[in-house]
Amino acid sequence: MKKDDEKKVPRKDYRLFTVYDIQVEEGFNPRQDFGDIDELARDISVNGVLVPLHGFIKKGDTKYTLTDGHRRFMAAQIVQKNNPDIELRIPLIAHKVMSEEQRLFNVLSFNGGKNLNPLEESDVVNRLINFGMNDKEIIKRTGMTSVYISNLKLLYSCPQKIKNLISSSVVTATLAMDVLRNSKSFEEAVEIIEKGVSFAKSEGKEKLVKKDLEKSQGKVNSYSAMCKCFKSAAKNEKVVRQDRIELYDFATKIINGNFTKEDFEEFFYEC
Repeated sequence: MKKDDEKKVPRKDYRLFTVYDIQVEEGFNPRQDFGDIDELARDISVNGVLVPLHGFIKKGDTKYTLTDGHRRFMAAQIVQKNNPDIELRIPLIAHKVMSEEQRLFNVLSFNGGKNLNPLEESDVVNRLINFGMNDKEIIKRTGMTSVYISNLKLLYSCPQKIKNLISSSVVTATLAMDVLRNSKSFEEAVEIIEKGVSFAKSEGKEKLVKKDLEKSQGKVNSYSAMCKCFKSAAKNEKVVRQDRIELYDFATKIINGNFTKEDFEEFFYEC
């Protein structure tokens, strides 16, 4: 059962409507990944719509324009179509007429169902910026951090190749944003990610993870390698080079967990 199927909102400030009383504004909803709508429809056919939708009536309209709950509405439409003799009632919280900017903020804040993914959030943030919003105002009204906003802006402007890999779940948005932040250019980021994907596929994996990305770049887990080296050397009774004895003792203390954060600060930095 999906996250939005499980939630029950104990509020009573909603009214019940039919699918014919509600409409969707084309081009407004930033969601691209709707998940398993059929599964949600099966749940609604048994339990009804448990989480109220949000909407408002535009001047001159007779139907409520949906601002939150597009997945639930799509699933409810399927249920109603499959059961034409039964009138499905849908809870909806009605709001006053609001600007598109406010509706976009509500998409990020209400979101009582399936969370928007970072690509979808990046689209919302970009649209808010196009309405003249600055980072400070978006941060204040969404609760997002400045770092996350920067990441979303970077994600929105990145090449479509990377977006396609994220959409197809080959690369997570988090890993892609990490590569984008640490690359000198978009071209370099695409090259790094594509190389990582090719490496993962050669290992029989459909999804690129950070470990495989690092391997594709020739990086290794140096701490793990050091531990394996010491273990192997002890087993084979190898003799430590005397000109490296101090460094060996230092590494041994690290492996044995003898150093605290304060010890490292005292060792490496001036007080």
